[in-house]
Amino acid sequence: MKALISNDDGVTASGIFAAKKAIENLCDTYIVAPETQQSGIGHALTLFEPLRVNEYTLKDGSIGYGVSGTPTDAVTLGLFEILDEKPDIMISGINTGFNLGQAELTTSGTLGKWLGTTLNLKTAK
Repeated sequence: MKALISNDDGVTASGIFAAKKAIENLCDTYIVAPETQQSGIGHALTLFEPLRVNEYTLKDGSIGYGVSGTPTDAVTLGLFEILDEKPDIMISGINTGFNLGQAELTTSGTLGKWLGTTLNLKTAK
C-alpha cells in the first residue's frame, strides 16, 4: 500500500513528518509538498513560472520532495511525475494552522490539495 502525504506548510514542517511517522509502519510513504509555507492559497496552480522538484532529507534520513509551487502543484506532480503508480491513500496535513470556518473551504491550501488529489485520482497512473 502507498500513501501520498502533503501539506501547505512546507516539506520540512513538523506536521507532515508527524503524519509520516504515524503511518509508516502501515504502508510505503511518499512526502511531496511545497518547499515553502503556502497557507491560504487554496486550489491555486502555478501557471507562469517553471516548477521545480528538489529532494529533501527528512529528520529520519528518508527523502521527501519539495515543489517550488503551490500545494496543488505538489500533489499533481506527486501523482503524475514522482510516484510510479497512484497511491492508495492521500493524507493532507497535519496542519500547523487552523481551518475553522467556512472561508477556509476556498482559501485553505490543505483543503485545496485534498480537492486536487480527489479530482486527479481517477486519472492518475
